[in-house]
Amino acid sequence: MKCCKIIKVMTALMIFASMLCHFSSAVSAEGKRGRITLDFRAFEGLDTEMRWDIFRVADIIDAETFEITEGFREYPIKFDISTKEALNSLAYTLSYYAISESLEPYCSKSCMPDDMLIAENLPQGFYLIQSGQVEYNSFVYSSAPVVVCVADGEVYGTDWQLDITVVPKLGLVCSGAASDKISCVVKAKFTNTEETHDVKVSLFKDGVIYDTIILNAANEWQYVWPELDNKNEWTIIENDLPENFFVNFEMEYLDAEGRGVKYFEITNSYKDKVTTTAPPATTTIQTTTTAQKLPQTGMLLWPIPVLSLLGIILIAAGSLMLRKKTQ
Repeated sequence: MKCCKIIKVMTALMIFASMLCHFSSAVSAEGKRGRITLDFRAFEGLDTEMRWDIFRVADIIDAETFEITEGFREYPIKFDISTKEALNSLAYTLSYYAISESLEPYCSKSCMPDDMLIAENLPQGFYLIQSGQVEYNSFVYSSAPVVVCVADGEVYGTDWQLDITVVPKLGLVCSGAASDKISCVVKAKFTNTEETHDVKVSLFKDGVIYDTIILNAANEWQYVWPELDNKNEWTIIENDLPENFFVNFEMEYLDAEGRGVKYFEITNSYKDKVTTTAPPATTTIQTTTTAQKLPQTGMLLWPIPVLSLLGIILIAAGSLMLRKKTQ
């Protein structure tokens, strides 16, 4: 009887140690903090201060499951990082909602191009980095938004890093001369569905609504705003989507006979094509990543000897019980 009790106690201890190991690993992964270094010294010829905003956009559940943060949760955003193109589109989509809704960034900093912006002590997760337009020597420049992941890749079995350096893609928007103008073109398309609906698009001028139009079959899902002031920042969002659709935006600068053109593309995709791992209220979306799987060498090792010792004790207790039965 005593041996049976010993076995039960040892089994309970092993289960407890295993749970403690799992819990400690999770706590260790969540407790590590990261850092983003923004290196744009390559543009030191642009001798003017730029403001950078960093938004925390998603928490990491596991290597393929993420939960959109509260600030962006109410918007119909498809959190797709499966390809470089999808990641770029996600960055513009998050950025345009952040601008149009005047969302509060996680942190902000203004600095000169010959400095490096460093955001430290960051919780693990996905971050949006963006900067507004800046005028210098009669030219207007802008940096493309970017989404990055700050995380301990060894824990998640990916190539994510806690300390990352980002080199922003800074480009010329247009001449800053008052006589020069810029045009904005918007086009809508649908994926994963044969169903279409009117697409209500708002154009924002420096974060304030400038105009709202409807795209449909009658105008071939396209519209042009010509002769706009070139020094202002022009962005878009789509309003009043049906509940079963996601939206993503893309933007490309074009040059039409010396005049700047912002070409926006809106993609509406059917939600049923995306698997959710939690009730819709949590906005937890499972998606396929391109992250390379790596050996999980960063896992805690202290429970191994504990579990080994418990195993030896359990085997000894079993042997003792068998010996007594034989006698």
